[in-house]
Amino acid sequence: MFDHLGIVSGSLPIGGTPTGQSIIGAGPFISTDAIDLGGARDIGFGHEVSFGAQIIQAVTGPTAVRFEVVTATDGALTAGVVGRGAVDVPVAQLTAGALVVVNVNPEMRANVAVGRFLGMRYTLIGGAASAGSVLAGIIRGYSGRRFSTLPSGFAVS
Repeated sequence: MFDHLGIVSGSLPIGGTPTGQSIIGAGPFISTDAIDLGGARDIGFGHEVSFGAQIIQAVTGPTAVRFEVVTATDGALTAGVVGRGAVDVPVAQLTAGALVVVNVNPEMRANVAVGRFLGMRYTLIGGAASAGSVLAGIIRGYSGRRFSTLPSGFAVS
């Protein structure tokens, strides 16, 4: 389940339609937002931490996309970048609504020096993308089953 404060790519407005961050072009692409680990924030100490990337617009063009959780020393995710977990997914599986899950390297939960900012990097393998967008962020409670964002903004009586 996505949490608004844990989104790093795209947007998930309350009562609105999710929008994805474009990954059209040659890449690599860095998430438009980052999570600042410098403040008092619990991102799941003692629990498995995963990032979910939900495909909003199907990806076309490359043969695969590498979804990678990264930390960096700056909020733009351009300095001191270190990969913390990645998965390569064939583009045939990146249809609208598909969910890619990246487990975060367990060292993130230990007392080791990590970059202050946490985000995602998308690397296109085998060519540029002519279409594609992604909504990504920290997820909890992933059971291995496909899920999508739930409808909202309606009255319950």
